[in-house]
Amino acid sequence: MREISSEQLDLSFLPQELEEKVRDNLEKALMGLRRIKWPIKAIVLGGGYKHKELSYNKKGVGSDIDLFVFSNFIPFFWKKLLETQKEINKPKHFFHYRGVIPLFLSKSETFWAYRLKQEGIVLEGDKNILQKIQATSENIPKIEAIRILFQSLVVWLKLAETTIPKEKIGSSLILRNYLNIGESYLTFFGYLKPSYKERMKEFKKRFQEFGIEKELAEKIVLGYLTKVSPEQATQECEKYQFSLSQAKKDCLEATNNLLSIYLKTNTSLVEKLDLLGREIRPKHLFNLFFFNFLRDLKEIKPKFLPIVFRFKITDLWKMAVYSEIEKEEELFEILKRYFKVQKFSDEILIKIFEAHPSFSTVEIT
Repeated sequence: MREISSEQLDLSFLPQELEEKVRDNLEKALMGLRRIKWPIKAIVLGGGYKHKELSYNKKGVGSDIDLFVFSNFIPFFWKKLLETQKEINKPKHFFHYRGVIPLFLSKSETFWAYRLKQEGIVLEGDKNILQKIQATSENIPKIEAIRILFQSLVVWLKLAETTIPKEKIGSSLILRNYLNIGESYLTFFGYLKPSYKERMKEFKKRFQEFGIEKELAEKIVLGYLTKVSPEQATQECEKYQFSLSQAKKDCLEATNNLLSIYLKTNTSLVEKLDLLGREIRPKHLFNLFFFNFLRDLKEIKPKFLPIVFRFKITDLWKMAVYSEIEKEEELFEILKRYFKVQKFSDEILIKIFEAHPSFSTVEIT
């Protein structure tokens, strides 16, 4: 693979000072990949760069840089990649490496695969790599909508809650959760579009059809606006009050609503996840990669056979619910099936969520 550079990337839509900062950060992230000797098929920049849809203000860009590394050998150098990521991110975190195994692209019909196909910019390698992704707005399983919401709850809101002082959690961070609620409904009903602008337009047209109340719909549209028109979103934010606790409640309520429609039942959220779990079969190969990523966690030790042959994503989702409603005994009961664990924290739950392959399609029996 040739020397990787960001020079061909158009960042002119950003204020000049931010453009220089983003390009400098991207070069640092790309530099880390030059240390990898394993074969890499392509390097792809994800996020809103392609459609010029980024959250930013005078202080900086609100979105981290996501670099997708396409390689069938990812499991063999993933640990080194994370070590490099940690080193480069000092003193301030600004980017993520994301691993993609090209061998599985033809079977990847997930929300994240769809977004990468529509938004990705190939910086180096196979220029046609994204065309191998099969995800379309019509073939993404409805269950992906639930995964979007749990990812938002844990890897967005709970992560903020555990790492950012309460007084520093701004409206833009919370609005990302509302944007994700919008994404989940569009995914569930099959109305996804390539860009945030198109999805915002589609959501505004459909929210009553989805059964979403006006106040929540306004917050969701404002979430999209942070990507489509950041300066306008900043002005509009002054009309609303946002709280992390309310954002989590709204996220769980949306999850409950969509599962009620999907399962045709009004039982509790945990009972719905139990019902859903009976319809999902474990994906042994993806679980094997999941186990491999989990081995790097220092706080808990994964059990090989239970994770590879019995783990279902609904177990992960139930842990998130039990964490929110403070049912530690039930949470530990699930944990002990798959891990050797003495103590538990929200930080561990976040790491487990981050380790789960987001490009693996949840299969319903």
